[in-house]
Amino acid sequence: MNVSVLIAVYNGAAFLAQAIESALEQSRPPDEVLVVDDGSTDSSAEIAARYGSPVVVLRQPHGGLPAARNHGIRQAQGDWIAFLDADDVWRPKKLELQLGVIEAGVGLVFTDKELFWNDGRPHQVERYAPGDAGAPLPALLDHFFASPSTVMLRKDLCEMCGGFLDDQEIADGDYDLWIRMAARTRFAHVAEPLVLYRKHPQQLTSIQSPLVRALEKIKPVQASREIFQRELGLTAWQLDRILLGKYLRFIRLAVSLRDPGTAVRLGYRALRCLLERKAVPPFQERTR
Repeated sequence: MNVSVLIAVYNGAAFLAQAIESALEQSRPPDEVLVVDDGSTDSSAEIAARYGSPVVVLRQPHGGLPAARNHGIRQAQGDWIAFLDADDVWRPKKLELQLGVIEAGVGLVFTDKELFWNDGRPHQVERYAPGDAGAPLPALLDHFFASPSTVMLRKDLCEMCGGFLDDQEIADGDYDLWIRMAARTRFAHVAEPLVLYRKHPQQLTSIQSPLVRALEKIKPVQASREIFQRELGLTAWQLDRILLGKYLRFIRLAVSLRDPGTAVRLGYRALRCLLERKAVPPFQERTR
């Protein structure tokens, strides 16, 4: 099996070299490392170009993270694609251990991760639930798991599912893609923290508004309602109740953080969601 590593970068010169070197130093070396420069105005492209083969630099005008990843997916030569964020680092055996658990019917493999900070704070291991891989679609209906740097997936299935959603209201489209892939393939989990996930003030999740962070956890489920209804046998009303619960959870969080503006906007979106859906009350649904 050939493996392509895909690093999408926008003004990531500060940490890019560490990411690339962690890919090149794998115990099972990748067949290529694609660095997609998304119109950076710093030296990101030049840093990547210094490495030479197997590092390949792809340039595009600034179009956002989903567009950069989709460009890399189209250009990838590998059967499998492993994503690596430009500010993250892999443990040396990540690819080897992921390839070791692939069996028939598996189309996505993810690992646990270890959070780290540049200010010397202790590392924090984040482990995903064992059931996430065994039943990925019900798990994804409840919560997001598998950050992109932990994921390796089959290129053909990724393309069949349409790649990353390019939605300006959410950051990178990974949640949405994992849902679509879970409807088509099995997931596998390597229960070791093989990704060092860097936390720093410049990362996208640090500068997003509270509204965007909340919508990232809701909109992918909302957009994939047909998948959940078809694959899990949910009625429209059951799914509406789950979505409403997600909105209420983030509204309560916004209130607890004394952010009434976000709470009001989320409440408006929840109401609009239900009105646009013309949700069927449960007593009407039972009479069908």
